[in-house]
Amino acid sequence: MVRNWFPHVSLALALVAPLAAQRMLTVDSTRVVYELDLTTGVRTSLGTISANAATTGGLAYDSLTGKLYLTSTSNDSLYVVDVTNWSATLVGPYGGSQFVMHGLEWDSSTNTLYGMSQHDGGLYTIDTTTGLATLVGVTGLTSFHNLGYDPVTNTMWMTNSNTDSFYSIDRATGAATLVGPLTGPTNPNGLAYNIDNQTLYLVCNTTDILYTINTTTGIATAVGPMGSSNQLGLAYLPGNGRLSRTVHGCGPTTIGVTGHPNAGFSIQTTVGAATGFPFVGYGATSLGIPFCGCTVGHEWSVAAFGATSTFAIPSGPSVIGVQLFIQGMDFLGAGGCSDPLLTLTDTITVTIG
Repeated sequence: MVRNWFPHVSLALALVAPLAAQRMLTVDSTRVVYELDLTTGVRTSLGTISANAATTGGLAYDSLTGKLYLTSTSNDSLYVVDVTNWSATLVGPYGGSQFVMHGLEWDSSTNTLYGMSQHDGGLYTIDTTTGLATLVGVTGLTSFHNLGYDPVTNTMWMTNSNTDSFYSIDRATGAATLVGPLTGPTNPNGLAYNIDNQTLYLVCNTTDILYTINTTTGIATAVGPMGSSNQLGLAYLPGNGRLSRTVHGCGPTTIGVTGHPNAGFSIQTTVGAATGFPFVGYGATSLGIPFCGCTVGHEWSVAAFGATSTFAIPSGPSVIGVQLFIQGMDFLGAGGCSDPLLTLTDTITVTIG
C-alpha cells in the first residue's frame, strides 16, 4: 500500500556535511537542557524536558542503546528522554516517596544503572524496565550525592555536597573512599566522564561553573562559567552521530526515537497514538512535500509494518557522515488526510557518526 502512494527507491544513505563535535548535556531543576562548551563552559539552550518529569535531577547516558535516563527528584521516578524533542517517558517509580535520587549513572561494564538517594546516603541499582530501586549499601554520608563512571579504569566516582569532596565508591557494598577535597565547587552536582578526552567533568550549582576533576587528588579545575542556573544533571553523549526532528506531523500520531546514532549501533522507533495500521517508513532523501493536509517528510524507500521498528546501522567508516530519514504513518487513522485515510508523524533525521 505505502509504496503505491510514495515513490520507491532502494534504501541508500546520502552524504552530508561534516558533523559537529560530541555533546556534554546538562539539565537544571526547571527542566531546561543545555549543551556545554568544554573549552569555555558556555551553555547553549537546547529545549525543555516535558512537564511530566517535574523537578529534574541527574542524567545518565547508555551509549549502547542510546537511552538518556533522567531522575525526577519530586516524582521519585525514572524517565527516558527523547533527545529530538526532550519528551520524557516514565519508566517507573523507585518504590517510595522517601527517595530523593539526585545521583544517576550508567555502568557500561555491567550494563547497570545506579542511583544515589539523599534520604539515606545509599547506593542503589535501578531496574531500567520498572524503575524499581534496590539498595546496595549506604555511604555513611549525608546530603546530596552525585555519581560518575570512568569506563577506562572501571571506577565509579562520587561527590558529596556536604563535604564538597570527591570519593570512589564500591559498587558491591556502597562504601565510599575519600580521594580528596574538591577545593572549588561549593555545591557539586552532576558528574560525567568524557571518554574521548578521558576527563571527568562536574557542574556546581552554587558557583555556576563547569569543572574538570583530577581523579587522583580530587581537585577540581574551573573550565568556565555556565551562567546562573540550578544545574543538577550532566551526561556526555559520545560520537558524532545526531538525532534531530522536523516538526510537521498531522493528526494525533506521534513518533518517538531512542538509539545511539553511530556506526555499528541501532535506532529504535515507536509510533504512538495509532488507531489504524501503523507503519515506520525509512528513506534516504528529504522531501517535505505537502500531501493532503499532511507532509511527506522523506522518500519512503522501505515501510515496516507495526508500531515499533529497529534499524541496525552498518559498521565501518563508509557510513560515517550519512543521513537516514524516518517517519511514522497510521493508515486508516483519523485526524490527518481523509482520502486516503491516514496520519503522518514528524520526521526523524539520523546523522550517522
